[in-house]
Amino acid sequence: MEKTRIKNKGVRARLAAGAWLFAAVLLLGGCSKEPTEGMNGPSGQVALDFSIEGIEKMLPVTRAALATGTTVRVIAYKSGDSNPATENYANECAYYWNGTKLVPCMVDANGNKTADLPDWAMTLLPGTYDFYAVSPALPLAADKTKLATAIANGVDYAASDKTTGTIPIQTTPYAITLNELQRKCSRLTFVIRKEDYISSTSLSVLSLKVKGLAAAKSGVTVGGDIAPASSGTQSLDFYSYDFTVSGTTATQKTPSVVLPLSGATLSLEINLVVDGTQLKPSLQGMLSCTLEKGKAYTITATFAEIMEITLSEWDAENGNNPSLNDYPYVSDGNTIVMQDRYGFAQGYPLHGPWTQTPIYIEETWNANTSGLNTFGQRFMVAKANAVGKEGSSERMTWYEASGMKHSTYNSNGYLACAQYSEEPDQSDKGMWRLPTIRELQLISNMRLQKKLTAVDLLAANYWSATYNTDYNADGAWSMGFDFNLPDNSYRSRRYYVRCVRDL
Repeated sequence: MEKTRIKNKGVRARLAAGAWLFAAVLLLGGCSKEPTEGMNGPSGQVALDFSIEGIEKMLPVTRAALATGTTVRVIAYKSGDSNPATENYANECAYYWNGTKLVPCMVDANGNKTADLPDWAMTLLPGTYDFYAVSPALPLAADKTKLATAIANGVDYAASDKTTGTIPIQTTPYAITLNELQRKCSRLTFVIRKEDYISSTSLSVLSLKVKGLAAAKSGVTVGGDIAPASSGTQSLDFYSYDFTVSGTTATQKTPSVVLPLSGATLSLEINLVVDGTQLKPSLQGMLSCTLEKGKAYTITATFAEIMEITLSEWDAENGNNPSLNDYPYVSDGNTIVMQDRYGFAQGYPLHGPWTQTPIYIEETWNANTSGLNTFGQRFMVAKANAVGKEGSSERMTWYEASGMKHSTYNSNGYLACAQYSEEPDQSDKGMWRLPTIRELQLISNMRLQKKLTAVDLLAANYWSATYNTDYNADGAWSMGFDFNLPDNSYRSRRYYVRCVRDL
C-alpha cells in the first residue's frame, strides 16, 4: 500500500496485501473542519546465568499496514521551512480504515473512532501546503504542532514525512499523494524454550513480567520520531493464554508494540511449569538492548545448565513484509514491485519510468542483448484488456499492439496501450504501455501464484513489445498464460494485449 491520496469528495483507498505497506485515498477540498475529540532454587534445579548474542535486523524500516478500524489523522500547514508551525496550521481531518476505504470520523483522546462522518472532508484554499499523517488519529495539542495525547507502549504509532503539494483553482477534486506511514515504535516477540538436549516432554508459561520499558512519551511532534529511552519504569505482563506451546518452546502469539530503547536494561521474570512441576523460584535475568523504530525483534529465553537470553531478528509469520528475499512482490493486487525504498529484486535488470516501451529485438525471450528487455521498478497491471484500432476487438495483431507500421496490417501505426485508460476523466491516458516479454512472463508467474488478485487475465496468448527476426522477419514474442510459456509467433496473429503502467 503504497501511498495515501487526498481528494475533496468521497474517499477511496487501496491497501497492500500481507506487507506493512499503507495506501489509501483521502478527500481534500471544500468541507468543514472536523471537531476535536476530541535457578537459584531448591536442590536439583539448574542455576541461571545470562548472555547476549548480536542483533540482526530484517529491514531498515517497516511500513505501516492498516488493520480494519485503524484511524488516521491528516494535518495540513501552509508550506514553509519551519513546519509543522503554529502560524502555518490550516486544517485537519480524522479517518478510519473500514477494510475498503478511509471514512471521515470523530475520535476520542486516544484516537479511537467514536462516530462516522461520511459527509465530511478536509477543505483548503488554493495554494501550497505541507501535509502530514499520523496513526492512530490522536488529537493535536493547542499549538497544532504536537500530539495532545502521550504515546504509550502498546500504541502502534506511525507517521508520514512531510509532503508538499500545490492545490490549483479548480472545481473538480484534486489529488495529493502523501508519503507512506512509517512505524515509530518497535515490535517484540518473546520466546521461552528449554534446550533440546535436556530431557523433558512439556512446558507451559504461568507468567512473564518484563520491566524497564520506556515511559509514555508526551509532546511528540507531528511527523517526528519518538526519542529512544536509555531506561524506563514501565512493565508488560503476560500469561499462559498469551503463548502458543510446541513441545518445550512457548512463543508469544501476538507481538508487543513498545517504545524505542537505546542501551536500556530489561529485566525478565518467568514462572514456568516443566513436566508438570512448577519451577521455584521463578527464572530471573536481565538483558541490555537497543530497540530501534520500525524494527521487529525476538527475545528468546533459553534455559538449561545456564540461562541464555538473546535478541535477534523477528521472523514470525506476520513479521516485516516484504523481507529482503521477497522481491518482486505484489501490492494492491495489481502492482508488481521490483524495487522500492526498502530493497530490490536481485538479478532483475530494471529501467526507469516509461510511458511507451521501446520496440526492440531479442532472439530469445529471456535475453537482454538490446539492453531493453528489462522490468519497470514498480509497474501496475491493467485491469482489462486493451482494444484494437477503432475499438474493433480485444484481439489484435502485434502491429496494432506495438505501433510498428505495416502496409497491410496497420497502415497508421496504431498503439493500443496509448489509448487505454482506467480513470473516468482519462487522466491516465498515454501513461500505459506494452510490457516487455520478461515483464509479461513475470505477470504470468504472479497470475499462477494468485497474487494479482485485482487483475483478471485470460488463459490465452498476450503480446509483448519484444520481437525477433523469425518467420521471414515477421516474428514477435507473446506469452501463453494458459501454459505459462513464452511463444514466438507471427506478428499477424491476433492475440490479447494487457498494458502496464510505471509508477
